[in-house]
Amino acid sequence: MNKRDKAILDDLIRFRVLSRNQIITLHFSHLKNPVSNCNLVLKRLQDRNYIRSYKSFQPYVYAPYESKIKDNSQKIFHFLSIVDTYIELTKYDTPSNVLIEPKFGQKGTIECDMFCLFRNTPFMIEIQRNQYSEKVMQSKIERYEQFYLSNIWQQFHWQRQNKKVFPIVLMITDTHYQITSEYIKVVQVPNINSLMNMFSPMKKASTSNLAKQGIKIKIN
Repeated sequence: MNKRDKAILDDLIRFRVLSRNQIITLHFSHLKNPVSNCNLVLKRLQDRNYIRSYKSFQPYVYAPYESKIKDNSQKIFHFLSIVDTYIELTKYDTPSNVLIEPKFGQKGTIECDMFCLFRNTPFMIEIQRNQYSEKVMQSKIERYEQFYLSNIWQQFHWQRQNKKVFPIVLMITDTHYQITSEYIKVVQVPNINSLMNMFSPMKKASTSNLAKQGIKIKIN
């Protein structure tokens, strides 16, 4: 297994599933013939029982060979949405400390879809593609508040000794909810591009220009 093979497998383990096109974006976009190259690599990995495919999707969706996710599981769509958000982030900067569905507390406490450090800012990201009631969403925020008050987050290894920062709760949603919190910062946007526009003074700048100019997110 070469370095790229291992990177693909590591991403499948981390994200649970990846579509063929997501794998191309993450690992083959720099090649002259990304689609054909990706197809050959995925077939080889599948033939050697490193990965499995979900053939009900077109193009196929892939997972580690040992994955217990069933072909008709709705979780597949959810995990693919998480990867889409991650890929959006990489257009602006490379997220670090990425965790998918991390368990920061006991069952029933906060369960964000993805945690990462992005532009030196910690985020707990919720992918909300379905519409929920205000009560359900406020209850979710209250669980984050309880976690804030527990002070467990102050022990995270990425925290600076002289300045403990609670992650921004970033909700990727097409529905704007009337939710409030006196303890934590909650941001609601339909996508990462909207997030960048929110904190960038150059809203019409291209993604490449933003990266070249080193524009940083600064959230007070």
